[in-house]
Order: sequence, then structure tokens, then C-alpha cells
Amino acid sequence: MPIVPIATTHTATATDLLELDFACAHCGARARASVLTTSYGVAVGAPLAIGAEERGTEARARALEGLTREGAALAGLARCPKCRARDAKAVRSAWLSIAPLAAFLGFLVGAPLSIFGILIRISPWLLGSAIALPVAALYAWRKVHGRCAQADRLVDMTETEARAATID
Repeated sequence: MPIVPIATTHTATATDLLELDFACAHCGARARASVLTTSYGVAVGAPLAIGAEERGTEARARALEGLTREGAALAGLARCPKCRARDAKAVRSAWLSIAPLAAFLGFLVGAPLSIFGILIRISPWLLGSAIALPVAALYAWRKVHGRCAQADRLVDMTETEARAATID
């Protein structure tokens, strides 16, 4: 039986060194951040190369659109060059972006253990939760910690003079 393609996926990658303004939410220090960022774009099109050029252009445009968003996210997660603190809002955003995936992973691990708990006459919620919650938390922590470490590697900051007005 011949295989008939249903859709064609077009992908594109964009990499650039962005110059962004950085302001520390903790101490107010300002810096110029050079962020090496990579973004990916995907577009799904009709099979058999119908409209392939348009889908390729769309994938490239999506990759370029993502550069600024990704660069801002990385700059927000980088440590301040003065006080070494991270922006709490950016870290919270990173946690919230990974939370649904971590919860789903916890469910995948916890559901079979809950069934096993029924079979051996232990509370299924207790057994499933006892394993699933730490697995989900560990997964989320590793992803966010890795993202923060990536930000520290890819963001180079040079401090600029404070622009805040001084009061005498």
C-alpha cells in the first residue's frame, strides 16, 4: 500500500547576537546585554510541494519573530552584573511555562503506580502521589535551572551609567 503524505512540515532556524537594554528589578542597575539567541520556526503545508515556497518563507519569518522574544527571555533570566540577582518575574515565568509539562510527566509516572497500588491493596493516591510529585518537581527544577544556566552562558552584560535621577 503506498504511503500518501498528509502534510509537509517546513522548519527554519535563526541565530543572531542581539543588543538589548537590561534593568535589574532588584537593585535598579542598568546594563547593555549582548544575547546570543537561537529561534526555531515551523510551518505546516500541503503535501507534494504545493505552496512549499510560501511555507518555507513562513517558517523563516516565525524563526525571525522568535529571536526577540527568546532574547528578552534569556536576558531576563541572566544574573545582574552588579548584585548577581535574577529577576523573580522572569524566573516565575520560566517555572509556569514548564509546569504543565511537569504535571503531565508526573501523571504518566503516577498513574501506573496508582494501578499497582490498587493491586497490592495500598491507597492508590498515596502511592501514585508519593512518586509522581517528586518526579514532576525534579523535572521542572532541572529544566528551569538549565534555562537559567543557559542564560548565564549566552548573555554578556556591560554596565552602563545609572540613568535614574538623584535627589539632593
